[in-house]
Amino acid sequence: MSIDEQIVPFKGHHGLKQYIPMKPHKWGYKVFVLSGISGFAFDFEIYSGKQDNLLSDGEADCGASGNVVTRLSRCIVNHANYKLYFDNYFNSPHLQLSLARRGILSLGTVRMNRLTNCQLPSDAEMKKRGRGAHVEKIAQVGNIDNRPVTFLSTFVGAEPLTDVRRWSRADNEEKQVSCPKVVDIYNKHMGGVDLLDSLLGLYRCKIRSKKWYHRIFFHLTDLSVVNAWLLYKRVCKTKQQKPLRLQDFKAEVAQGLCYHQKTIRHGTSVKRGRPTGEHASVRIPAKRVMQCTSRPSTDVRIDQLGHFPKWSRSRQRCKRSGCSKLSRVACRKCGVSLCFNSKSDCFFDYHNSSQ
Repeated sequence: MSIDEQIVPFKGHHGLKQYIPMKPHKWGYKVFVLSGISGFAFDFEIYSGKQDNLLSDGEADCGASGNVVTRLSRCIVNHANYKLYFDNYFNSPHLQLSLARRGILSLGTVRMNRLTNCQLPSDAEMKKRGRGAHVEKIAQVGNIDNRPVTFLSTFVGAEPLTDVRRWSRADNEEKQVSCPKVVDIYNKHMGGVDLLDSLLGLYRCKIRSKKWYHRIFFHLTDLSVVNAWLLYKRVCKTKQQKPLRLQDFKAEVAQGLCYHQKTIRHGTSVKRGRPTGEHASVRIPAKRVMQCTSRPSTDVRIDQLGHFPKWSRSRQRCKRSGCSKLSRVACRKCGVSLCFNSKSDCFFDYHNSSQ
């Protein structure tokens, strides 16, 4: 799991609004998120200043930033070999020792001013050694890529070294650079919150409002839908089914909520009467357009509420999978034609099967 901060975009006037210039959305509410490698959010905490720096009895005080990790890691089972990743905003030796006592392994970058009584080479000296140089002291690694980075870990060190390809601006070509194991592990598992941010930004609720709490509510709604989609993908993988895309999944969730406890499907009204405007006296013959009947989502189709047959003079193709007959019977709620006679009862099969 990984812990990182995210920004809920908001540019209105409110005391909780933060400015972080390195984020894609610089203005908004700061939220700390505990996320898995797949982007699934397990817990979150909205930053509200000094008043949220609270701890339970028996928890070690690791500073304002370290206490965020302590609070978010309460849901992690102790002594179960869980690994937790975070950046230098949260990390400190005191925090990692506190997590180690609970049996939680941790890894993250750390600021040099938090490492007391530990002599490490200066940034200038590390640059002289060249790209890919590293120094290890017990569970602490200093690695250089574009600039020196210090890691603090309780379960992984520099060995074994691996070779990676990195672009060199000086030589204008790619070169082989040695990479410590701690860097490779950190890069693989630290991007959970960033992945969650990218999924939230794809189809975010963009309903404008003057109420400051609406933006947080819409953000939590998007977060819940993304979590549901990630769980849905996991279930589809076990059943070897092709999952829906995120936008299609959101559309089905919206349709299911709109038709919840509804017995009749309400269609859009068609404007009738004589045409208006400059050419009101000229009647243009309307072209016959073949319209495809929109099918309801699975949740609406099998909710067992308000699905009654309706007789129609025109015949249409049956919409049950595997049937190609014509029928004059349609569902009042779903709006699709289905066979309903003495020879075939597609109406019952359509509303009682998940396939």
